[in-house]
Amino acid sequence: MTLVQDTNPSFVLRAVKEVAFENRPVPALKDPWDVRVRIAETGICGSDVHYWQRGRIGDFILESPIVLGHESSGVIEEVGSAVKNLKVGQKVAIEPGVPCRHCDYCRSGSYNLCPDTVFAATPPHDGTLSKYYITQSDYCYPLPDHMDLEEGAMVEPVAVAVQITKVGNVRPNQNVVVFGCGPIGLLCQAVSKAYAARKVIGIDISQSRLDFAKSFGADGVFLPPAKPEGVDESEWSAQIAKMIKEQFGLGEGPDVVIEATGAQACIQTGVHLTKKGGTYVQAGMGKENVVFPITTACIRDLTIRGSIRYTTGCYPTAVDLVASGKINVKRLITDWYDFEKAEDAFELVRQGQEKVIKTIMDNAYVLLAETIRQNAAAHPKSRYLVAVAGIPGSGKSTTAEAVVKILNEPSTHSSSSPARAALLPMDGFHLPRSTLDQLPNREEAYIRRGAPWTFDAAGFVEFMKQLRTWADRPVRKGADSSSSGSQSAQSPSSGSETDEDAAIYAPTFDHKTKDPVENGVCITEDVSIMIIEGNYLLLDEPVWKDVAPLVDYRVFVDVDLEVARDRLARRHVAAGIEKTLEDGFRRVDANDYLNGLTILERRIEPDMIVSSVQSI
Repeated sequence: MTLVQDTNPSFVLRAVKEVAFENRPVPALKDPWDVRVRIAETGICGSDVHYWQRGRIGDFILESPIVLGHESSGVIEEVGSAVKNLKVGQKVAIEPGVPCRHCDYCRSGSYNLCPDTVFAATPPHDGTLSKYYITQSDYCYPLPDHMDLEEGAMVEPVAVAVQITKVGNVRPNQNVVVFGCGPIGLLCQAVSKAYAARKVIGIDISQSRLDFAKSFGADGVFLPPAKPEGVDESEWSAQIAKMIKEQFGLGEGPDVVIEATGAQACIQTGVHLTKKGGTYVQAGMGKENVVFPITTACIRDLTIRGSIRYTTGCYPTAVDLVASGKINVKRLITDWYDFEKAEDAFELVRQGQEKVIKTIMDNAYVLLAETIRQNAAAHPKSRYLVAVAGIPGSGKSTTAEAVVKILNEPSTHSSSSPARAALLPMDGFHLPRSTLDQLPNREEAYIRRGAPWTFDAAGFVEFMKQLRTWADRPVRKGADSSSSGSQSAQSPSSGSETDEDAAIYAPTFDHKTKDPVENGVCITEDVSIMIIEGNYLLLDEPVWKDVAPLVDYRVFVDVDLEVARDRLARRHVAAGIEKTLEDGFRRVDANDYLNGLTILERRIEPDMIVSSVQSI
C-alpha cells in the first residue's frame, strides 16, 4: 500500500489574513528549459508576511489565491529536454524571479526592473511553499556537496545583500554604516566585510540585535539615544549622525550608508551621516512617503540609490560567499518549523520578536532523505543502515516509507553514486500467537501485544548482527541493480543468507493472520541504503539496547504523546477494530500509550530528531 500520494501540498494565501493548505496538482513541465524542483527548505521573508496581513505591496495586489514563499532550496526532480546545466538529483538554490529576457532592462543585466518578471509569491504568481515548484533551469544554482539545503534557502537573502552592496559600490578600505540589524541588514554588514570594507558599523534600536551584529559582521555597533521631548526630529537626526561620526572616528562620514529599516528617523540620519560625494542606498521599505532631507542630500552631492531584488551575478556570488565560509548563514537561523506548521511560523515572524532573526520551514521527508543520501555517499562501507524509531502513532512508518520512496526516485540517483533503498519494519519479529498461548500471562500478552516483551528481541538482535555483517561486505560485481531492493521471497531460515552474501532474508508480519511470516522479505544485493523501522530500535533496555550500535544512523520521529494517542484511537475506529472513539481511547490507553511512555523514558539518544508530519 502506498502511503505517500503524489500530490502537491501547498501553503496558499486565499485572502488577506486567510491562509490554508491545499493539495494542488503536481505541476508539469511546459517549456524545454523548465525544471521541476522538490522543495526542501524555505525561509520566511517580510514581504510574505506583508502580503498575508495587507494583501498588497505597492502596485502588486492580491486579487486571487497564491502560494506563498520565495526563499527556497530543493532537489531537481525533472528536467526539460533542452536543459544541459542541471541533472536530476542535484541540490539547488532557487532564484525566485524569472524575467522576460528580451526587454532593455534584461539585456542590460538589470533584470530586476523587468516589468514582466514572474516572481514567486508576488501576485498573481504562485510561490515556492509547495512540495513541487516549476522554474527555468538557469534560475537554479547548484549547491556544492558541502553546502546543505538549509544554507541553500539562505542564498536568497544573501543575494539581496549582494545586490545592495553592489548598488552601493562597496569596495575595499571603505567605511560602511548599515541601519538595521534584521536579516538583510546583518547580511549587508557581513557582505561588506567579505568585500574587505575597512570599518562596518551596525545601527539598531535593539541591544540584543546589536550584540549579535557585533559577533556576526560588524566592527562596531550603535544604539541611538531616544529623542528628547520637544526636539525636532530632523534636528535630532542630524545630531545622531554627528554622534556616530565622532564615536567611530568616521571623519566627514562613511563612504556608503545602507538603510535597511525603512524608518523615517533612520533615513534622515543616514542622509546627514553620509560623507560628501558618498553613496546612500535605500534598501528598507516602510511608509510609502517620508520627510526626506533633500537639501542636505543635494548640498553633500550624494549618490542616492534604491535597491530591489538582484541583478546579474548576484546569485552565483551569494552561493560562493556561503560555500566559501565567508558568511555563516546558519548563525542567522533562530527558529525552525515543519511545513505543516507554516501558519505558526508566519505568525512568529509577524510578531517581530527581538530574538527571532530568521525562520526556516522544511519538508521533513526531503530533508531526512537528503541527509541519509549524503551520509551514505560518504560512508566507507558498501551499505548504510538507518534506524527509524518512534512511539506508536508517531508516523514513523509513514516517514520511513516516504524517505525510501524519495531515495528510490530517479531524482535521488546521481550518475556517480546511485542509491537503492529498502525498508524493513521490525513487525516480523512479533512473537507468534502459538508462543503467546504458552505464556503464563496469556491474556495480558494479547492485550499488550506490541509491548517490548511481546517481541522476539533476542532474535531481532541476532538478525541485526547478520544484517550488519552483510552490510559491511562489498557488493559483488554484476549485482542486478534493476531489482526492487526488498521483495517477497522464500529462504531456508529467517535472517539467513543465500548464495553467500547475495541477499538476506527477514520475517514479515501478516496483519490478517496476526502472525509473523518467516522469510517474508528478501533484501537484494543491490541495496545500498537499508532503513529499519520500529518502536524499540532506540530502547535502552536489556537486549534491545544492542540494536542501536549495529546501525550507522539513528533517527527518532518525535510527536506529542497526546497527538499520537488521538491518532491511534481514530485509527482503531477507522479500521473497524473499535466502534466508538471512546473505545478507541480505551484500547490505546491499555497498551500503545504505555509503550509510548516506556520509549520516551528509556530512549537512546538519536543522531537526528524529526518532527512527525501531520496529514494536510
